[in-house]
Amino acid sequence: MKKIQLNKTLVTYLESKKITQQKLSELTEISPSTLHGYLYGVIPKSLENIIQIAHKLDISPPR
Repeated sequence: MKKIQLNKTLVTYLESKKITQQKLSELTEISPSTLHGYLYGVIPKSLENIIQIAHKLDISPPR
């Protein structure tokens, strides 16, 4: 099974769409510090938050 590098995917997506971490934090209501941890692989990701991020960015969550 291939491991998905979600943090790299999110960082690339945010950069390509010119969405700041602060804006994503506001859209998802996930604290900036938690979001920073997700984006840079510092803390484990919760499935609920991953789905919320994907929904707010209008992208499909990883399967």
